[in-house]
This record gives sequence, C-alpha cells and structure tokens, in this order.
Amino acid sequence: MTAVVNSKTAPIKVLMLDSRGEYFDWASKINQGGRHWDVLRVDNNKAMLSFLSESKYHAVVVASSTRIHADQDCLVKAINLQPRALRILLPGMPLSRGQQNRTQDLVHRVYSDQQPLEEVAEGIENLIKINRLLYKQKNREYINSLGQLPSPPKVYKDLNEALSSDQSNATHISRIIGQDPALAAKVLSVVNSAYFGLDRKISNITESVTLLGIRMLRALALSGHLVSLYPQQRNWSYFSFESLNQRSMLVARLAHQICRDLKASQAIQDQAFIGGLLHDLGVLVMASQDPQLYRKIMVISAQKKAPLCSVEKKMLGLFHGEVGAYLLAHWKLPAAVIEAVLLHHTPQLSPGSEFSPLTAVHIADSLLAEAETEIGANLSNTLSMDYLKRVGVDKEIPRWKITANLYQNSK
Repeated sequence: MTAVVNSKTAPIKVLMLDSRGEYFDWASKINQGGRHWDVLRVDNNKAMLSFLSESKYHAVVVASSTRIHADQDCLVKAINLQPRALRILLPGMPLSRGQQNRTQDLVHRVYSDQQPLEEVAEGIENLIKINRLLYKQKNREYINSLGQLPSPPKVYKDLNEALSSDQSNATHISRIIGQDPALAAKVLSVVNSAYFGLDRKISNITESVTLLGIRMLRALALSGHLVSLYPQQRNWSYFSFESLNQRSMLVARLAHQICRDLKASQAIQDQAFIGGLLHDLGVLVMASQDPQLYRKIMVISAQKKAPLCSVEKKMLGLFHGEVGAYLLAHWKLPAAVIEAVLLHHTPQLSPGSEFSPLTAVHIADSLLAEAETEIGANLSNTLSMDYLKRVGVDKEIPRWKITANLYQNSK
C-alpha cells in the first residue's frame, strides 16, 4: 500500500530547478495521486539560490541540464545554504562517468527516466522520513550535550577542494597528504596491506595517491581525525578502541570489495569504503563521552543477550548509528555515506530497491566477526534478508561469506 501524506498536515515544500522546462506539470501530476506537495519551480540557478536563502524546504530537486557543472556548483551552494534539505537529481541530459561520480557525492538520490513518477514521489517522501529520524530532537539534544562540535581537519578540506577541481593531479594531492605525517603513514599502511595484493612495497606517496584515489584518501583523513577526537579513556577496559577501529577498516575493505564485485560506480565504491570505516563512530563517541553509562548499556546487552544497538535505543532514545550519522551530516559528508552509517543495522528502512553503499556496509558488518568485549556485550549485526532480496543481492551472500573469512584471517 502506498504511503500518502495526509492532506491535513503541512505540505511537503519542494524547490525545483528545471532550466529546460521538461517538468512543467511535474507537481500537478504528483498531487493528482493524493499527495500534498507545495512545489516552487524555477528555471535558473540564481533564482534557486535566492529562494533557498529566504525559505526552508524539505527537498531540492534538480533536473539535469546541458550545464551540468553549473548544476553541480548550485548543489554545492544548496548544501551550504540548507544542509538538511534532501537533494534529488531527475533525469535530463546524459552524464559522463566523471559527472555521475561527482553528482553522487552531492545528492541523496539520482532517479532514472525508467522509474514511474509514483515511485519517485514515494521514494522522496520516505527519504524525508529518514531525514526526520536523523534530525529528531533526541539526536540534537545528545549531540548538543557534547559541546561545540569540532571542524574537519585542514587536510580534509584541501582534499575536498581537490576533488571538486579539474586541475588536481597526483603530485598536487600528494603534497596535501604530506602536510599530515600521520595520514601519510596511514596511506602507506593501507596501500601495502594484503587487500591490494601488490608484489612490491610502495613507499612513494604520489604512487599511493594514484592507487587509492581522492575519496579514499579523504576517508582516511577524516577517520584518523575523528579517532583522535574521541580517544579511549584510561579507565576504559571493556573493549579496545583500537580493535574496533581495525575491525572498521575490515568492514570498509569488504564493503569496497562487494561494490567492485557488482561493478558499482567509483563513487559508490568509495562511499561504501568511508561508510564502513565510520559506521561505528557513534560507539566511540558514546563510550568516550560517558564511559560509566555506556558500560551499563553493555552490561545489560550481555545479561539479556540483546543487540547493543537495541539497548542503546531503549535507554537513550537513540543508537550509535544515529550519533555517528548526525556528526557526519554536520561535516557535510555525502548523503549516501550518512545513510550507510545511520541505517547499517536497519537497512530495511531505506526506501530504495537499488544497490547502494548502505547495502555494502550492512553486508560487510554482518558477515565479519563482531568486536570482542570483556563483558560479552552483543555488538553483532544481522543480515536483513528481506532487504537484500528487495535489492536483488541475496544470492551473492555465500561468496561474500568466503571473502569475509579471507579478510578475517589476513588481518
């Protein structure tokens, strides 16, 4: 049964950029199905940004045009003006592979012209519900209790700019990496790991940059920074933060490999990697900020043999995926990464039926052995077979179990 927004509630406010005039009657067709949308359609980027600066919207919808670079720049500005609004790309002009990769970092969903309007409308409404879950009051209160949120490191900002620039090359990016000795060491460690299976040792940062790519480097920069912000307390002995971080790297590698197996785009591969790397960020935050309370949560998880995330939810009204996702949204990471972290225990809440970084992270986290704790708390994840069937990858699980075992044994 289709979920339709009640007409008595406030309408869903949508701002649409349709520079080619191909979606003139889009709003009226959506509302004919009983929905309650208030769509403001504009035909140029300047008008869109002007309206975004004046009023709040649930979603920003862009119909792709011949001026894709201008559309992408407009989306970047939309993120800065209204970071909580959904960003949707509708079909228009075909995009090159590079354009697709950059666009996937800027939007929540890209819809194809094969998808019926009703499916698109329902998908957007479901994404709005997910957004409300992310920004609910409990999450805001918890994050506010942490004090002023830190800014991303300079190297992360520099890599972001390099990703958006057409002028960047491996030499330029290696100079950025060289500003951060800890990151440079991490990059060399990753590129020389068993995952890449190279027959020689790499000691050159420029060569490492070529092998890893900017998005993966950006993920390593942010991960290293976050680990340093939320360190293990001296009196904490219930699980090792370092072991949890090592497992997260395994999840990242396996999620990346799953994407490669399915020939997903480079953007999806890289988003899955960073989603895997940061999926348990919320655990580190919660355990470092209030060790006594988190120990109590772990004890109850062990006593009742209940998943840690469900005990978190019962005691605090939120769980570690929501905490991590909220922080990543604050730092304006790609929406697909935020969704992967937010829903890695509950992927069935995602409205999509297409393979995504969430799919890869959920599978990887479920197939790898859970992190060990001193008191036997249940940190495991469980495959959502209904979701995997919906996406169409359920029959691939046996081979990924083999890959997971190989990764587990080679760590």
